[in-house]
Formats: sequence, C-alpha cells, structure tokens
Amino acid sequence: MHLTASQARNLAYIKNLGIQLPALDTVEVSLFQNETLLPVEQRILITTEAGITKIQLSSEFLFYRAVFIGLPRLAQSKEGRYEERTSIVETSFSLDASRNGVMKVAVVKEFIARLALLGYNTLYLYTEDTYQVPGLPYLGYLRGAYTADEIKEITSFAADFGMEVVPAIQTLAH
Repeated sequence: MHLTASQARNLAYIKNLGIQLPALDTVEVSLFQNETLLPVEQRILITTEAGITKIQLSSEFLFYRAVFIGLPRLAQSKEGRYEERTSIVETSFSLDASRNGVMKVAVVKEFIARLALLGYNTLYLYTEDTYQVPGLPYLGYLRGAYTADEIKEITSFAADFGMEVVPAIQTLAH
C-alpha cells in the first residue's frame, strides 16, 4: 500500500513543524490480514528484507508512531525487525482548554500531530465554558472560546490522523 493522500499531507505538515522523519522511499505499509489478533491488541511490525521496509499495523492510526518511533528503532536493530504489541486499545490525552485561556486552533493542530507521532488515538478536549453558544456572550469571557467551526476544524484535523476528539464538558456550577 502506498501512502494515502492524508498520510502524505500529514507527513508534510509534521516536517514543516521541524520534526525529523526517516525517508519512506522504500517503505510498504499494510494492515494485518489473515492473522488472529485479539480484538484488544494493537501491533506494529516492521521488517526489512531485500532493501524493502515493510510496516504492518493492526490499526491505521499507528502509522505515525511506526514512522516516528519504529523506523529509527529498526535502524538500530541488528535483527532487521522491530515489533510493538500492547493490549491498550485507547491511548488518550486530556487537554484542558478551560484554564487561563484556550489554545489557538493552530497550536491544537500541532499538538494533535505530535500526539499522533507517539501513537495516541484519542484526545479529550476539556472545556467548561470555553466554547461559544449563541445568546450566551459571557461563556469564555476574557479567556477566549472556540466557535463551532473551530471545533469542527480540530476534530476534522484529528480524524485525518486517525484520532478521535472527545468533548469533555462540565456542567456550569459543578
């Protein structure tokens, strides 16, 4: 499998952040097929033979971790093989957007890209009153608030990396 358009776009975005990534000229990527993986198992297997590097993944979101962490470790390996297995299906981070002002959307996007490189697949975006609601101008007052379009932009960007954004919203006066 060649890189998808979103993988190529995301890798270009990551490189523009100044993050060094290995060359992918001779890399083939595929999902595990015809193999019994437990439903709760995540796996990365990277092998090299005859000058071709093969990356096999249990889930597409692991692609970025395989490139950022797996390929450099493979280069250090004397066996021509690198493997990760875990029974942790959700690797999540909780980002608090309610304290002292919200992060700009561009910064949240950079954060998402960096999380993807580490193998995260879920971002909990914690907001108390930092989102705009028509008719309630004091939500996010003096701290900023995300618009509905900005939330859509964040979730769409994350989905491109195979990451889910989960809203974590407290009720007021909790």
